[in-house]
Amino acid sequence: MQFADRDNWYVAKFAADDAPDWNPAAIVSNQPLIPGVRLVTLEVEASRERVPLRNAYTTPGQRAGVRLGGGPNLAVRLASPPPPISLNAHALQMTKGDIYANETKSVRELDSIKTTWDLWVPEDGETADLAKAAPGDPIEVGPCVGTGLSLKGTIAGAFTRPTLVLFVCGAGAATARALIEAPPDGGGGLAPLSLRRDVVVYYKAPTQRAVAWGEDAFGAWAAANGGRVRVVTSTRETFGEMFDFDDELAYDPVETAVLILTGGAGADEEAEAEALAAAKEAEVVDVISDTVDAPPVIHTDTRKVL
Repeated sequence: MQFADRDNWYVAKFAADDAPDWNPAAIVSNQPLIPGVRLVTLEVEASRERVPLRNAYTTPGQRAGVRLGGGPNLAVRLASPPPPISLNAHALQMTKGDIYANETKSVRELDSIKTTWDLWVPEDGETADLAKAAPGDPIEVGPCVGTGLSLKGTIAGAFTRPTLVLFVCGAGAATARALIEAPPDGGGGLAPLSLRRDVVVYYKAPTQRAVAWGEDAFGAWAAANGGRVRVVTSTRETFGEMFDFDDELAYDPVETAVLILTGGAGADEEAEAEALAAAKEAEVVDVISDTVDAPPVIHTDTRKVL
């Protein structure tokens, strides 16, 4: 029998494509990070059966869509890495609609998978209320904003670009942490960084108290990546001076990539220009900045004749 639109029965569809864009979350903690910035940790839904890929956190540099108590939609920088793909192993299997041998096909509850997000929340401006939020306050998370850092191409190759140089300041420290701590199967990171020759983070802050994460975190980054990750902090030097005065770094411009993480478009144009100048002087041409998002993925409907 031929039914109307029968061909659509066999079209592959994205998981959770009809799911709500906003889901309830829970505030786990709210702690001071550096002067003027709080680190707010949320427990959020990450199941691919409940959160469609278009809304998910997949790449360092994306911002979280957050709504506190029915207030305005906020875009807040994420300071934790994307969840590993393995977290959704069972949920992704279930999206195929298969059943096990001798199993009765019946309605079942969709998988619920929880993960945590660390948010970099300034205490002033539009995020002032979120900076005061406490566990128990009603909060929702929605589609992640932006496509994150552009990490495809030559920079993705641990052997084509064995040396990575990160120029970091301000809210860019959140993206730097998300990038360095991204799991090997995180999808959007550069892990494992242990395959690189050198990964050097030049982190500039106005005062020592304004350096986020601290020596314990920096040591953990190095330990988790075979000692390949090294953090150099300064409160006075420019990015160019930090790079030039680093006697431990031996680099080949052709085998080096620079990531400029200054907090996104319009956050610190002077620092971004300073980092670009340092990269140019070092003759490194493979430069990525968090002021420009990665090109969006375009999905083509193969049923249509091109």
